[in-house]
Amino acid sequence: MSVLWICLHLPLLPLEVFTRGSPGANTRPVALVQNQQVACCNDAARTQGIVPGMSATTAGALASSLLCLEKNSDKERLALCQLAQWAYSLTPACCIKPPADLLLEVGSSLKLFQQLENITNRIDTDLQAQGFSYAVGLAHTPKAAWLVARHQPGAAPAWFDRQRQQLDMEQLNTVLAGVPLQQLDLSDKLLSRLHKPGFRVLADILPLPRQALGWRFARDFSLYLDQLRGHAPDPQQTTQPEPGFYRQLDVREPLHRTEALRFPQQRLLDELAA
Repeated sequence: MSVLWICLHLPLLPLEVFTRGSPGANTRPVALVQNQQVACCNDAARTQGIVPGMSATTAGALASSLLCLEKNSDKERLALCQLAQWAYSLTPACCIKPPADLLLEVGSSLKLFQQLENITNRIDTDLQAQGFSYAVGLAHTPKAAWLVARHQPGAAPAWFDRQRQQLDMEQLNTVLAGVPLQQLDLSDKLLSRLHKPGFRVLADILPLPRQALGWRFARDFSLYLDQLRGHAPDPQQTTQPEPGFYRQLDVREPLHRTEALRFPQQRLLDELAA
């Protein structure tokens, strides 16, 4: 049984923790604000020229109907924890990677679900039903899956052999080689040091001797590369099922009819059933 990791990256999680309780949330421009700047926004806001990094004042001037919400890290962490509980229906090995990622080891679940597509289809159906958008990364290590989710996401990637239900490591390594170093989960200081000699993508680094890299850029960096490629253990802290169930949804618009309660009510009942 081969090890197979899926990373679920939720790029709009900070926004969707507020908007997923309203069926028409995507039709109205909505922006999430932090320190008086737009941290992220929905497609309706982007069509009116609003982009992350813009001041909240400028964004409000561009869209008079803009709904501005204050970023809430506590709600984001809670949403990740709740999604980890849902993911327990797919695998007993689910790890939370803040601020917006889940890591699922699904190699041990392939026999139960028969093929990877059944797992990815379940992920797509359930996350859409819960109101979350996401990107998928698939690889043989958690660090590699995390990188792929950002660099080249896909629910059914070319580097997975459907017939044999295992990764094509040659193709996956080609994908990893093209990952820009800026996407690595490393400190800004170390990334700056890596750029000085002219390193830009992983292909510039991977062929170099590990010991020399450790001397020049710190031993932790050498270990990171070994864990990325599966040459060193990378233990992850998995979540455990909660004893009870509690969820709530924010409804951003006034409710004038009881009919309007059906959408959030059904969403919460579906999550309870899952």
